[in-house]
Amino acid sequence: MENEDNIFTDEKMIVQFNNVCKSYHGFKALKNLSFEVKKGQIFGFLGSNGSGKTSTIKLILGLMSPSSGEVKLRGEDPFSKGLKSKIGSLLEFNGLIANLTGMENLIFWGGLYSINKNEAISKSWTLLNLFKLSEWADVKVSKYSYGMEKRLGLARSLIADPELIVLDEPTLGVDPESRKLIRKIIKKLAKDGKTIFFSSHDLDEVQKICSHLAIIKNGEIIYKGSLEKFIGDYSRSELCINLNTIEEAEKFLSSLKKEFNAKRYGTLVVIENGDNFNVEDYSDYNISNIYKDKPTLEEGYFKINMEEV
Repeated sequence: MENEDNIFTDEKMIVQFNNVCKSYHGFKALKNLSFEVKKGQIFGFLGSNGSGKTSTIKLILGLMSPSSGEVKLRGEDPFSKGLKSKIGSLLEFNGLIANLTGMENLIFWGGLYSINKNEAISKSWTLLNLFKLSEWADVKVSKYSYGMEKRLGLARSLIADPELIVLDEPTLGVDPESRKLIRKIIKKLAKDGKTIFFSSHDLDEVQKICSHLAIIKNGEIIYKGSLEKFIGDYSRSELCINLNTIEEAEKFLSSLKKEFNAKRYGTLVVIENGDNFNVEDYSDYNISNIYKDKPTLEEGYFKINMEEV
């Protein structure tokens, strides 16, 4: 079930897929994929293993061609000369050389983009400071923690100042401090006009960072649109009410069932979409506290995935 609202009306399109299909030895990995990513968006791309995410990323990066349909980056073919320097990426392979230092890795990658050494050194210091790795500049990457490697890998992807940054699980397995820093930097990049294509299984992280998303299932897009609209359409808020005893909670639940869809978990009673709940109507009960549980991307993601495409 694909959302028909086309929110991509701005002409500054960075990624465009038009009826893209990709087959491997008769197996259709992608089926008529159509979506767009606009400049400055942090675009979440979600789907289970085998759904077609990796094939989509490879098409964006120009690592393979579609079987049919059209892929455009900034209005150009992904294989266009000079386009590679406009795209940065951090995939499962982080592109780092373990026996080189952090600084040497960045300078090396700068050279691959034909950046002269002095400029590469200057850019490298800027990135090392940004990712809080300046004190580790002269330390071999083999001595880095996993979180530090992730940060350096992301820094490496930015050395040529790309317009589009493709990230696959950039915060997977990293420590909380690195995760928070990476999230902050990605948001700053988007604010500065960079476009982020963010593929991840971490739905909580996607909800914290992304502005728009597409969900792929069995090679087909089943949703595309704003994150806010998706959560509004496919998730629900819950009103959580704590009572003093299980017995009182059970009585309270019974009194609610005529007007609300509610469930009890011990002394906690949870009302689905309890916006019309008025606590004054239940003054006979000893309610200890009330709070609203916000709707989540995770809830909506699993709900839409249970529907048939």
